[in-house]
Amino acid sequence: DILQKLGLTKGRIEMRDSLFFYQLILPICNTQRSGIHSNPRKSYYCEVEKFTNMSKFESGMGVSFGHKWNTTSAMELATFDEILILDGVMGGCQGALYRRWDEGCSLFDKTIASSMTLIIFGEIKRSLKLCHNNSSSQKGQEGYDPSYKFDLIYKTMVHNTNAVTELAEENQTVDETSWPHCGYVEAGSGICGRLKG
Repeated sequence: DILQKLGLTKGRIEMRDSLFFYQLILPICNTQRSGIHSNPRKSYYCEVEKFTNMSKFESGMGVSFGHKWNTTSAMELATFDEILILDGVMGGCQGALYRRWDEGCSLFDKTIASSMTLIIFGEIKRSLKLCHNNSSSQKGQEGYDPSYKFDLIYKTMVHNTNAVTELAEENQTVDETSWPHCGYVEAGSGICGRLKG
């Protein structure tokens, strides 16, 4: 029932509408203003849009000094992520993603080049924020969470997966690595360490 309320149709399944399924977990719209009564999902891209634009304003970018910039939209941020995903699906560029815009290069991709300019992609890459740094507890302060800069995406994915899942198997898939976490965090935070035993 919840999936039908959120727009799932037989046609979307048959078409393999990947954007529909993607936005079930990471919504592009503000879920509280989606027009869907009692939408149980948390917003994602609208939150990232807010944090990214706040960060740009607070840093003074494009005001009296620096290059002029336009505010970022949720749709632009979704397109940014789409480019990263598409590049990975095509085998990746070994750290030289700009080659996807270079028509003289064998890695050029018309879909990527036509979806966003390299300049806008670079601007988003430089300013993308998943949190509001100024309102979060900093290192050494009470309530500091060393993963606060990255937990929005994980919290949203877990919440929204639970919101649209009625039944799930008891069996779990586990990565057989000995590292419990391999993300971005400063040394000594206690988040990263080896599993023993």
